[in-house]
Amino acid sequence: MKKLLSVLLISSLMILSIGSIVQAQTTVEVWHYFADSEGMEYVVEEFNSSHSDIKVDSRFIHFSELENQITKGLLSGDVPDVLITGSDTLAKWAENGALLDITDRAKEWGVKDNFYKGGWESGMYDGKLYAIPQNINTLAIFYNKDLFEEAGLSGAPKTWDQLRNYAKKISQLGEKTHGLTFSATKDESGTFQFAPFLWQSGASFENVNGEGGQAALSLWQEMIEEGYTPKSVLNTPQYELAVNFAAGNVGMVVNGPWALSAFGDAEFDYGVFTMPVKKDVGIPYSVLGGESIGIMKDSENKDAAWEFIKFFNEPDVIKEWCKIENRIPGRKDVVNNTPRWSEDEIMLVFAKQLENAKARPAHPKYPQMSAAIQIAIQDALTGGNVEEVLDKAQGKIDSVLSD
Repeated sequence: MKKLLSVLLISSLMILSIGSIVQAQTTVEVWHYFADSEGMEYVVEEFNSSHSDIKVDSRFIHFSELENQITKGLLSGDVPDVLITGSDTLAKWAENGALLDITDRAKEWGVKDNFYKGGWESGMYDGKLYAIPQNINTLAIFYNKDLFEEAGLSGAPKTWDQLRNYAKKISQLGEKTHGLTFSATKDESGTFQFAPFLWQSGASFENVNGEGGQAALSLWQEMIEEGYTPKSVLNTPQYELAVNFAAGNVGMVVNGPWALSAFGDAEFDYGVFTMPVKKDVGIPYSVLGGESIGIMKDSENKDAAWEFIKFFNEPDVIKEWCKIENRIPGRKDVVNNTPRWSEDEIMLVFAKQLENAKARPAHPKYPQMSAAIQIAIQDALTGGNVEEVLDKAQGKIDSVLSD
């Protein structure tokens, strides 16, 4: 009987111990907008299999809905622990107190110098760090080598005038063939794609209605009016542009390295070149993009969330994630030591383009500035007067900046 009681007591203690372990496991909820992401599945599985005390749940929210969901969550108190989002929105969430200041945590981590300076600074607001650059990217121009050869073109266009001429010659190859496509959608993708041309013209987000801004928007308007670019770009997101390019009827497409995942079935040779320049400015500016990863200030699992962020940015983990997702790590040490980026012909061009990539304004009212530019793009590309639509946009931007 004593032996039986001992066995029962030990069994009960084991059950209680196992129950305590299960109860002690912390669940970290991560929100992101990577659709059908094998990369996220990989990271979550790797983390969960190597951490018995922390479990990560990953939730996909469509890019167009993420901001609304965060806003609703802040009002209801139902927020994630970790947020992965575009660097362009971080200033807004930092300014309104939604994100946790991780400056001290990052300092103790001690890996700042392993990241690209521009990427690291994109996670900062008002001198404090709120997010770690998960990946960085920029825009360049992919081109169809077969169409270039058919149109009698050699080498990449270096200037706006050459870009226009190349687009014209390619468009003349057939009624369903277009020289150049870009995303002019009424969302952040449209602003993101327009930014390089805006900066190449000498204009800025704060000053869009001068001669430079008018030249940039006129270039896009002319491409559509002349038929070099299809009007459908007003409603075509970046990834769909890549799919259309892979079909073989587009000579050039403005896009990022993520587009490579859409080119698998392309039946032609393609390459990529850095942005052309406006002669009187002469700098091939592009836009610095990518996603950053931060902790929500109202998270009840801040330490566990920080463990996940550090894990995500470990060299082997972020390298594999970026290889799966066709992106560029925010860590320069990973880029420099991985043939995928240090030797690959395509990725080398994007690495070169990063040298002249600029971040969008780190301003809490940036989304309103961007919205004003999006409307101007849509109005101009549907027949509006460029000077007039940019004057309206400038008025909205001035109002936002003066608040």
